[in-house]
Amino acid sequence: MRRRVLIRLLAVIAVIAILALAFNAAISRLVPAGEPDRYISTMFSPAGNHKAVRVTYVGSGFVAFCTDVIAVLPYSAPDEIAASDERYQVLSVACDTFADQHASPKIEWLSDTELQITIKTVSPQARKPELKPHDASGAISLRLVEQD
Repeated sequence: MRRRVLIRLLAVIAVIAILALAFNAAISRLVPAGEPDRYISTMFSPAGNHKAVRVTYVGSGFVAFCTDVIAVLPYSAPDEIAASDERYQVLSVACDTFADQHASPKIEWLSDTELQITIKTVSPQARKPELKPHDASGAISLRLVEQD
């Protein structure tokens, strides 16, 4: 008696597992992954010698995501380099919104040689984003600030 119940229970679990795998495969085929949408915005340093470029990647589909990559480039470099050349990328962080509904991260030039990036406070359980201390040229100091 117990053996029959156990066999039926295992059969039901196997059927549920097979149906879950089939559902996952069907959804994966119906929702194309594709390339994420990419948005680029630029903020020049006060003297105009450098620029901070924010590349926002937004992916939709089965699993939505949003990531901001911040890069510091010479003023004459094409903005697209920020997306393709990791040497210039100084921070990668999930998109977020501050309490006042402004986008996080916030980019602010404090001087010609100092750039401050403000992000929404990271929860204690999450890994804190790492900001490089300087840009690729070594001319720009970078500062990361957390804010609610």
